[in-house]
Amino acid sequence: MTVVPGNFADNPAVQGLVKNYPVYFRALVARDSDIIKDSFPAFFYADTSLGINEAKANGWVMKPPGSVVVVGIEQQKYGVTRVKMCRSQSTQYWNPKAKAWTLVTPKGSAQALDMIETGLGWTMYRVAPTGKINCSRVRYPA
Repeated sequence: MTVVPGNFADNPAVQGLVKNYPVYFRALVARDSDIIKDSFPAFFYADTSLGINEAKANGWVMKPPGSVVVVGIEQQKYGVTRVKMCRSQSTQYWNPKAKAWTLVTPKGSAQALDMIETGLGWTMYRVAPTGKINCSRVRYPA
């Protein structure tokens, strides 16, 4: 998976995202919340582990995106930086009832993550609302 920082490569929160996002997605694909617990702050673990454990219980499987493109950043209160991104259209989910891969978003899917600076650098803090992120015009490299 490729994380493309775009015009935001100089932002330290985006640099933290580029470094940590593959670890986060590895946990989603493996359906293993322990990866999140071992790699990120407890608040992010609490925010994401329920969805990961639910996916595991229901038999959902995810194919990772080929690429993730950062499309914006927004400063929040308390030193939090919201990074807005689009995941490529290769993100697919296995539907065990239909026994087929489902392409939910043919133009890519929006995602926003709040990032905080810790003693170990910038890392994910929580999953943020996607708001008005438009992925229809994003060109994905992979």
